[in-house]
Amino acid sequence: FKREKDYIDTNSGIIDLKLISEVRSNIKCPDEYTKIESDLNYNANGNYVYLCKKYGTDDLGVTDIKIINGEDTCSGLYSESAINLNDGVPNISDKNKIKMCVKRSSSKREAFIKDINIINGSNNEKCKDKYKILEDNNKTPVDLNQGTTGDKIYMCITRTHISPIIDAAFIWNEDNNLYFFI
Repeated sequence: FKREKDYIDTNSGIIDLKLISEVRSNIKCPDEYTKIESDLNYNANGNYVYLCKKYGTDDLGVTDIKIINGEDTCSGLYSESAINLNDGVPNISDKNKIKMCVKRSSSKREAFIKDINIINGSNNEKCKDKYKILEDNNKTPVDLNQGTTGDKIYMCITRTHISPIIDAAFIWNEDNNLYFFI
């Protein structure tokens, strides 16, 4: 039982991420993905860019995210998103393009990222409790809109289960109450 619980604790969460971009905000994520309803290109005069996350329990999952700019490339176990975060911004130079690098690996090294939240720094929003703002190597928060005139947009991640994992639920006919097993 403990081994199964440990496996679920470390191997559940976000197992994949995809960026989508379109000139309209009603763009949809691929099947099985959930759209984070915050435009990553907010007020930057470019396309609408959204992050789609896929939840699940698997042997491989998202264990780290890095944001790179310019002509840098993702290194090692990181794969580069096909879409840049400043997609469609007019007259943006290559050095100001922002790319997302995602590391998907076995949880034997790190627990999966459990959730992602996007905040607007221009509105002084803060990360939710138990979430940590994504930082660069210098421990500086990474503005996903840097190099544009758009609002300061930040990504917050957590490796903590925010909601409990429900093993089973049922309504008992004797008292019509709903019971959960966690």
